[in-house]
Amino acid sequence: MECRIRQSPYCRANGGGNERSTSPFWTSTPYVLAPHSMSGLEALYYASVYPEEVQAIVGLDPAVPKSYEQLQVPSSIIITGSGALSEFGGLRILPSFVKEADIFSTAYLSTEDKKAYKSFIHRGTMTKNMREEIERVHENAAVVSNHIPRETPMLFFCFERSRDGNR
Repeated sequence: MECRIRQSPYCRANGGGNERSTSPFWTSTPYVLAPHSMSGLEALYYASVYPEEVQAIVGLDPAVPKSYEQLQVPSSIIITGSGALSEFGGLRILPSFVKEADIFSTAYLSTEDKKAYKSFIHRGTMTKNMREEIERVHENAAVVSNHIPRETPMLFFCFERSRDGNR
């Protein structure tokens, strides 16, 4: 399993060529990692490999290895096809494929904001990195299950889902 801090393109533009360089955003350790969803696996792994660099993990509905015991990964054909559709925004023709965020049922976003958000979601879902992560999620979960950073303080905020998938 490969784990690295994900950089903004601005980091590389400012001379941050090293994969683990986070300059100019963070200049000192230890970090408090804040994973959501699949990045929970990365945070756990990172904290186990670099314990001196992680002060704590505070997750928002993060995935942990046990999350993937019952998960059915879509076939490679579906993953590849959805990636091809996503590259030109074609997922909008399959609205059930991309679950609408809960924010759409509130008054926080204007109609224009909702339209922009949906456009972003339909183009930003199923990127190459996301597809590779989905295809390897069971393998990655198995690796992480043997590297739980037991000395690292962790606080996870998790949503409970009903059997029909609603919160």
